[in-house]
Amino acid sequence: MQQETGQPIAQRVACDVVVIGGGPAGSAAALRLASKGWHVIQLERRRFHAPGCARWRSGEGLPPAAQHALAQLGIEVPGRWATNTIRRLMLRWPSGRVTHNRFGASRAITMIERESLDAALFEAARAAGVDGRVGWSVRQLLQNHAGAFHGVLATDPAGATTHITTRLVIDAGGRNARSITQLGLCRPLPGPQFLVVTLLLECLPDVEPDCWEMHLFGSPLHVLQITPLAPDVIGCGLGAPLRCRLPGQRPESFFWDRVSQDERLSRRLRQARQIERPWTRARLAYRVQPLALPGLMLIGDASGYVSPLLGDGVWSALRSAEIAADVAGRALRMGDVSASRLMEYSRRWTAARRARTLINRLLLHSVEYPRLLEAGASRPAARRLFLRGLLAE
Repeated sequence: MQQETGQPIAQRVACDVVVIGGGPAGSAAALRLASKGWHVIQLERRRFHAPGCARWRSGEGLPPAAQHALAQLGIEVPGRWATNTIRRLMLRWPSGRVTHNRFGASRAITMIERESLDAALFEAARAAGVDGRVGWSVRQLLQNHAGAFHGVLATDPAGATTHITTRLVIDAGGRNARSITQLGLCRPLPGPQFLVVTLLLECLPDVEPDCWEMHLFGSPLHVLQITPLAPDVIGCGLGAPLRCRLPGQRPESFFWDRVSQDERLSRRLRQARQIERPWTRARLAYRVQPLALPGLMLIGDASGYVSPLLGDGVWSALRSAEIAADVAGRALRMGDVSASRLMEYSRRWTAARRARTLINRLLLHSVEYPRLLEAGASRPAARRLFLRGLLAE
């Protein structure tokens, strides 16, 4: 057998499940399935902690629900990847009004060094029996004549190609997952698209170590989140409508140009020192359909994304993996990995994230009406709903 590129197949292996991706979604799904006795091969293109790997990325945190999900997987919480604890939220509204919200002892958010968390989960999956392989890239998903997926072609660190035959493929490869690009499953969500630029700073004045700051300003609405990631690292993430970016404008220039709309913020931020290159993402809001095909499931960010405002990326990864592993395990036992059987995952995952998706989409569509957003958020019920979204409750 030959690849489309003409490269020869170096070897052939078989397993019950191939999991693509070594992030939280992929490792959680692989760990759960291996713990039930299934032969799982997990492929991750990175080498954890290799030179060039981003230590912090966008500055992520674990809400209580994500911490509970990790504990269910046998992951110590907090682990070595935990860097700070957030107990309060300060919101500064477009009018300049400031509100303070305390989470409470059992509702704190744990900030993380994402690369270390990913590595810890990957090793936990290996310890559960997963054949975890780093430095491997999936080049092609394979389908039979009936359209069912039955394997992948993957390239190992030496460049040799392996044909992996499997009963089920679980793709946790993120927004650029192989299944999404190969099958054209991704569609942008209607409405405004955002560009997010996160700078990592040190020596930022007036930062309180346990407080997450969210500044809403400008018209259309801009959102700046200031989060103490560690004693010497502050994440400053700006989200602004993509249409505000000038042609050819670099991410850092975009960040400072947008922040300059708020003189107070601009003056404060310019007193700090940038310590790493910026983290940038554009056109974040997208839908993926379908989430299940014969022999294939998409989880984590590969199942769609709306907005980083709620900071729920890891929670979404772990929760989708939990549902997918449950559905996949029963499908494998029944010997039925058809689309109709796997669609149970799609239904359950869509229902599980419905409220959070609604909150995120409402926030996105509020960019043209910042004062209206503030008026609505002044209601206690709306404020409680937003806080529940932040805490993944």
